Amino acid sequence: MLELRSVSFRYPQQTPIFEQFAWKVKRGESWAIVGPSGCGKSTLLYLLAGLKLAESGEILVEGAALKKPRPHTGLVLQDYGLLPWATLRENVTLGLRVHRFYGPDGIHAPSGKVIREVEVQGDAWLERLGLTGVGGQYPGQVSGGQRQRAALARTLAMEPDLLLMDEPFASLDAPTRESLQKFIAQLQAETSMTLVIVTHSVEEAVLLGKKVLILDLPPNRSARVIDNPGAGSSDYALSSGYQETCARLRQKLGQGLIQVGSG
Repeated sequence: MLELRSVSFRYPQQTPIFEQFAWKVKRGESWAIVGPSGCGKSTLLYLLAGLKLAESGEILVEGAALKKPRPHTGLVLQDYGLLPWATLRENVTLGLRVHRFYGPDGIHAPSGKVIREVEVQGDAWLERLGLTGVGGQYPGQVSGGQRQRAALARTLAMEPDLLLMDEPFASLDAPTRESLQKFIAQLQAETSMTLVIVTHSVEEAVLLGKKVLILDLPPNRSARVIDNPGAGSSDYALSSGYQETCARLRQKLGQGLIQVGSG
């Protein structure tokens, strides 16, 4: 599904974030990306989305070199990205309306994709995410949790095969965050879409990522990975395996900081 081959990237006048970095993600896998602030978590996500381009090396998605954003990739950001002058229903159906305008050209909309009736499809996602009663309201009139649900509905309505999420639940209260974590885990299991989520939370990473990628302070030259096969199951958070993996991940994160600092 995803492959990074000797990827290097830096911002102007700064230390390289990635140097000859290699990493593979198989189709249908769920990954969490963790690491200290400034390690390149969000940058890696933007590279995968085609919003930033590597200085050298290449990024392959489904075997094709990624040169620009692809219509099969969904991206969910922490700040929701909703249009404030549009209702939640209009925000949810925005991508569907754009795709219907262009048609399935493989550039603006996925090739071969049949767009069902926009309103029907949008309402179905509003209902699934518990937003039917507030679909006619504007983002400024609803809670942060409802705005994030609308952002999720807008992305998922496009039926992506790759879902990228950049700390999507960081600003939400605990009950809302846990509810959305369960929803994403269930959806990923149902659809077998490939999931890559950036998070600063060890617990969230272990709940959602069957594999966890650990980034260190720049430059990142190799991928450190923890296998976490229990992620996504409904009772995993209550198991001893979950606690043990959280502890192991914290230890790995600490080791990376020590190694970088000692250099």
